[in-house]
Amino acid sequence: VTYIGQEAFEEDSSLAEADLPAGLTELGQEAFRNCTSLTSIVIPASLEQMGSDPVVCGPFEGSGLKKVVFEEESTRIVRWLLRNCRQLTQVQIPDSMTEIEHTAFEYCTSLETIRIPDNVTVIGEAAFRNCTALAAVDFGQKLETIGDEAFRNCTALREADIPDSVTLISEEAFDGASALEQLHLPSGLTYLG
Repeated sequence: VTYIGQEAFEEDSSLAEADLPAGLTELGQEAFRNCTSLTSIVIPASLEQMGSDPVVCGPFEGSGLKKVVFEEESTRIVRWLLRNCRQLTQVQIPDSMTEIEHTAFEYCTSLETIRIPDNVTVIGEAAFRNCTALAAVDFGQKLETIGDEAFRNCTALREADIPDSVTLISEEAFDGASALEQLHLPSGLTYLG
């Protein structure tokens, strides 16, 4: 199986376990939407994209996901993947990860901490927007780009120690992060939006 279609298991409140197959390359919109008994998932390294355009809803929105593990050798967290997973508290990202695409964690309102592995070079637009409980971000040491609104409205974030490898912080990246008390701007920064 390389594709799980749009709304494939939507509203299945009894679904408590889902083993995504190795070789899965695409998840359709709302594939597991409102699967409230589904509390953990392993995302295969083969996953390349989330739905077709226009994407309006992530595959796990409204689910009961609390823990997500990305397989070793994963390189991207695809757009919209965990958007609106409001119960999510644990995310395990392997060191092989290089990119977190736009809106990947938007509205994950229970997520308090995140470790960005050293090989991640890009945090995409709105990747963590409206993660209102996010208080601590451990930025990887090879990070180069923080996208537009990446941490917008992260109202619990108190400190952002951005590594010196970052050259671009896009528009409104930390807009609305009202608790932010300490922000380390990197020495190699060439653009601050």
